[in-house]
Amino acid sequence: MKEADRARITRALENIDTWRASGMKLKAYAQSRSEAVSYWRAQLSWERRWRQMLNGTYAEARVAFVRAIPSQASSTTKGQPQSPRHCAQPQTSLRIVINAQGGALQASVEWPLDAASSSSAWLREVLA
Repeated sequence: MKEADRARITRALENIDTWRASGMKLKAYAQSRSEAVSYWRAQLSWERRWRQMLNGTYAEARVAFVRAIPSQASSTTKGQPQSPRHCAQPQTSLRIVINAQGGALQASVEWPLDAASSSSAWLREVLA
């Protein structure tokens, strides 16, 4: 990590620690400093990663390919999944398949269609 980046991250984390030590609500603290709350939220969204970077425990996210296949279409013809239009039954779930480059990260999960928000939250967590 470049020294300029280390210094910037250290200052940002010190500011976050100062806010937490103040005991003030974020909105009130930001207003007292004439700063936008959105600026502070952006800083807080990076806090965990920044602390990991400084500690040397941050592992960069790997690029992954995500494919969602209707569960009834999971049978293959010559190695290719069938198109959803060939499914006789209505689609009830998705199979989420995650393969990272080099095959290091692999996952295959069946997820009900009526749980789309929890499915997307899980997917964001896995790929983060």
